[in-house]
Amino acid sequence: MPACVAGLRALQTLDMRENGLKTLGELPASLQSLVVDDNKISSLTLENHANLTAVTAANNVITHCRVGNMAKLKVLSVRVNKLESIEPLLNCPELSEIMVGKNFLSSVDFVIPCSAILTLLDCSDNKVATLPETITSMSNLKRLDISNNDLNTLPPQLGLMDNLTSIAIDGNPLRAIRREIIAKGTNAIKDYLKLKLAPEEAEVSGPTIPDIKPDEIMLQTKTPGTEPPRNAPGAGL
Repeated sequence: MPACVAGLRALQTLDMRENGLKTLGELPASLQSLVVDDNKISSLTLENHANLTAVTAANNVITHCRVGNMAKLKVLSVRVNKLESIEPLLNCPELSEIMVGKNFLSSVDFVIPCSAILTLLDCSDNKVATLPETITSMSNLKRLDISNNDLNTLPPQLGLMDNLTSIAIDGNPLRAIRREIIAKGTNAIKDYLKLKLAPEEAEVSGPTIPDIKPDEIMLQTKTPGTEPPRNAPGAGL
């Protein structure tokens, strides 16, 4: 990164894609959006950048990623790199979209510190073998892409995530979930996973039964036409 960039004190957007960059260097404190896709960066370390809201560093050769203490960061993309792990994303309270597809990651635990606000997690085309049961702490998650990984099973708690409207799980060695269920889409997958929950867990999201008084039950169970009209012959005998 050219040294002069750090001196651009009013700079808000910096797009340096396809420039053969190997390192980032110092960035101006005013920066809000950083795009460094399609370079040769091998290490991504970004901390204490108070104004950054979006960072995309796709299609580099990144093997080390450390991002933290970014109060306004909302989007992080490090797709198509050489990452085997990512350090926990600490103190990023607004981080809602994380895209780490096409790496060599074996775990998604790095997202746990920001799980409460997360709405999109793309971890496709990695080597993830298990998803933690604590994934249900991602209560705002809407889209989860874990296609083309090494998952043998899914935590049934995924079925309880009300906001989750899109699950991509193709390309995993899932033996328990039949192909026709996967083909039917997200709702079918969630319904299947709910069936695998322990009864006490399933009841958490199950339908509530309204209180019905005994006399209401009697009224509801009578079949229309079983009582003779009051003025009919024999009525009241």
